[in-house]
Amino acid sequence: LAKTKSVLDFTCFEMRAHSQPSFALCQPELLVQSAAEAAHRAGVEFAGENALFCWTDEGQIEQIEAQCELAVRGGVSMAGFTVLRLEHWLLIPGSGQRAGLERFV
Repeated sequence: LAKTKSVLDFTCFEMRAHSQPSFALCQPELLVQSAAEAAHRAGVEFAGENALFCWTDEGQIEQIEAQCELAVRGGVSMAGFTVLRLEHWLLIPGSGQRAGLERFV
């Protein structure tokens, strides 16, 4: 993959295990970290995205930032972050939702 200059793009950066139903038995934080480590081992850049709308939840924005910072501290080259669920009111100056997005960006 490194020869093709590929980027591994992974989702769920905003998700936390404690926010998921217990029957799901999922650990999204560990999934993101495992994907970042795999990208690093393969010699490719890593990119992220949010799976859910999260621009009104400060905790989810902080989780995205934490996942990006953790990857970089681990030696992972972050290629970018794709903002999914970009609603029109995120683009309205002065909206609370836009403030959350601007803080992240």
